[in-house]
Amino acid sequence: MTLASATNRLVVFTRFPRPGYAKTRLIPRLGSEGAAELQRAMTRHALRRIAPALDVPTVELEVRYTDGDAASVRSWLVPDVPASTRFAPQSAGDLGARMLAAFTEAFDEGIARVAILGVDVPAVRAGHIEQMFEALADHDLALGPAVDGGYWIIGMTRAHAPLFADMPWGTDRVFGRTSEIAARLALRVHLLETLRDVDEPEDLDEWERERDRPSSNLR
Repeated sequence: MTLASATNRLVVFTRFPRPGYAKTRLIPRLGSEGAAELQRAMTRHALRRIAPALDVPTVELEVRYTDGDAASVRSWLVPDVPASTRFAPQSAGDLGARMLAAFTEAFDEGIARVAILGVDVPAVRAGHIEQMFEALADHDLALGPAVDGGYWIIGMTRAHAPLFADMPWGTDRVFGRTSEIAARLALRVHLLETLRDVDEPEDLDEWERERDRPSSNLR
């Protein structure tokens, strides 16, 4: 697939499963190797879940990573990604700067609708991605709220830099603050289902509940 042929881009943010650097808040419970293996498993789980939404010519996948290189990340994720998948390192800066860079670069390349997904939401499914891009046909911003007060997916039709500036990342104020800024910018906002992400030991039951559910019929 060429860049010009896709109107929607789904960007998946992940981290190469390097022990000691992946899922660090879970290292006390799982150990560094166990936390890295969880990062590996959740990334592949998310990609398998959303695969049906990528099986159309108008949607392309980009994997943006940290703690690795394109060759190692590609080798790790094949065959759970389409052959046309783009791979790129995340930019420098905090989470907001990295997301804004991914959005800006996509829009500069002519992509009409762009969404960024985190991989630590075990209940994600293809239908969420389809709903996201459908909503962006007549909304400026789409968000998937997270139980912990953040968001697990964000989609836009243009890069709105204020949504990423001075944000208290990693706190329970992210979604509320983002919603306040969106209202101030008079953005038309669509909300997806609220899901639970896996960051703390108490979240592991969500992973255990979802990891063995078959991906079929989960649109």
